[in-house]
Amino acid sequence: SDLTINLVGDNKIVNNKDIRGSGIFVFDGNLTITGNGSLRVEASFVGINVNGTITLENGNVTVDTETLFESEFSLGIGFDSMLMKAGSLKVTTDMGGLAKLDPEGSIIVNGGRLEVAVNVEGTTAIELNEEEDIVPSFISTGHYENVMRMGSVNSDGSDADFMESDKMDTYKYICIYKNTAPRPSVTPTFTATPSASPIPSESPEPSESPTP
Repeated sequence: SDLTINLVGDNKIVNNKDIRGSGIFVFDGNLTITGNGSLRVEASFVGINVNGTITLENGNVTVDTETLFESEFSLGIGFDSMLMKAGSLKVTTDMGGLAKLDPEGSIIVNGGRLEVAVNVEGTTAIELNEEEDIVPSFISTGHYENVMRMGSVNSDGSDADFMESDKMDTYKYICIYKNTAPRPSVTPTFTATPSASPIPSESPEPSESPTP
């Protein structure tokens, strides 16, 4: 069934880091996160695992996972589809940042700030399904005005540049956010040449009035 989390104040979910486990697991349904609070999820295997769609309507969410064993694969968030409307989502993990498990699913960011970083060499911020080809709209931001899409091969985000679809399998860091810098105003530069004013015609001399 579906799960809705309404964030009020600061919240934290920590699983037992001595065992393989998830912070939040929605077995068969969708997850919606809303509210004005914050949530931090710490786990040793998967931070948030949703067999459906995860929707972030608002709030500040941080996911931090680590790998306990070399044979294990840690994951920040796994889902069929993801929709981000507002708020912020920061994912830090050893291996896979975001994993879209359904080839027909989608990742849509229409607002807020999304930041993902992975630490282990050979892993990427976005884990692609093996059956899926990389396409330019893999992370859709079509309805996000003034959006910035940045990617880097370094997990700390250094040397980040505009995200390119054919480099998605190399990025260890991605950040999508709204560019709040004011756009420069453009003032037309031209000099108007005044047209010559017509020379008024001379008024005729008044005629002499007849003597009564």
